[in-house]
Amino acid sequence: MELSTLSNPYARQYPNTAMQQGSSQSLSGLVASDQKAKIEVQTKEGDRVTITMARQSQSAFGTYSANGTMAGGAYQKSGSLEYTAQRHEFSFEVEGDLSDEERQEIEALTSRLGAAADEFFAGKPMNLNEIMGFKANSLGSFRMELEETKMVALQSTRSQVGAEKKHPLMERFAEEGRTSQDRLGTENNRFKGMLGRALENAFGKSLSVKSVLDQVMEAMAQQRTALEKKEEATEVAPLSA
Repeated sequence: MELSTLSNPYARQYPNTAMQQGSSQSLSGLVASDQKAKIEVQTKEGDRVTITMARQSQSAFGTYSANGTMAGGAYQKSGSLEYTAQRHEFSFEVEGDLSDEERQEIEALTSRLGAAADEFFAGKPMNLNEIMGFKANSLGSFRMELEETKMVALQSTRSQVGAEKKHPLMERFAEEGRTSQDRLGTENNRFKGMLGRALENAFGKSLSVKSVLDQVMEAMAQQRTALEKKEEATEVAPLSA
């Protein structure tokens, strides 16, 4: 998912209206985040483990308010739009046949790498001491790539058509407390709420690398145990007459 540029979500829903007098205001916003992690570990025997994961989030939102006269009558219109999209990706690949020692050392290393990656995505300084001081007999090299992109874009549009002119129906709206300023204030507060939810959705959560890596290593261990039990059962199975 590429981070989109800001666009007015009301371009189709609320086309330009031929108001004779009045004002309109639209507020729109886009909040997006993209987090990626890739870890490669290679053993001295040439076996390779590659794990990639990504979390992408995007929220678009906006409000619209128009107040005036049109075709001899009073005109009022308002609305809001809000949507959120998320996507998670994961891939895991093993090239070669890992020994128990290699698997155990890869598990120990990825646990340290995952903790450092979580610190990176949480905006904290990465503690690399445990990684750099890690010693392994069977591992040859490792590589970790982390990437994070954040974007916040806001747009405000306000237009005034003609001179202000009171209309009987507009006066009734004013008596009911629905003046233009009151309505714009309500839309502004609604927009602030949308912005807060979008920021929390995009930036309040982060890619949990260590949790994913721990699950992968556990699945590898279970798969290895199941394979060993299958091989043992095959060895002790009696020959058919």
